[in-house]
Amino acid sequence: LAVMDRHPSLPAAIRAQAESTLAIVSRRNGDHDSAVRHAQSAASLAQESNDPERMAWAHLHLFRLLIDVGPIDKVLVALPAVRRSVAKAGTNQSSAYLHTCVSVLEGQIGRLDEARRHCDIADSLLERSANTWLTASSLVNRGCIACLTCEFDKATTLLRSAREMAHRSGHASLVHAADASNGH
Repeated sequence: LAVMDRHPSLPAAIRAQAESTLAIVSRRNGDHDSAVRHAQSAASLAQESNDPERMAWAHLHLFRLLIDVGPIDKVLVALPAVRRSVAKAGTNQSSAYLHTCVSVLEGQIGRLDEARRHCDIADSLLERSANTWLTASSLVNRGCIACLTCEFDKATTLLRSAREMAHRSGHASLVHAADASNGH
């Protein structure tokens, strides 16, 4: 269905969503090059659509993908555009996801206090605009930070909560992330 929604006669916002969907599918299939191409196309089409929220989410999905597949220089180059589009959208949930993504990035480069601070910001935004998936993501990040700081009981508690929230949200790969992190 997403391939059908890429037809040039359709509005750019619909094509952007289709490209975002194809990016997620490619990522899940392990084809990172294709995932990045689709995510970049989604960001470009979202820009064309002139829909601030669509632009924010397209940039966020590309940013999160780049965090996972690297290299770090591309991630850092993408960050200012992501921040601008999220600020323009002005929604708590897109802002919370940005902070969740930055938390992952900070954790990967070893800045655990900064990673935790971004979780705190995301959680404060989610208090105003609840989202089970984003809360679960923040809990996974917190659990990983606790593991890295050798707070294993805390990590176990956080990751169990993350798994429960992820399961409630229906986000299977987040459930697996909580389980894998807890197993570690």
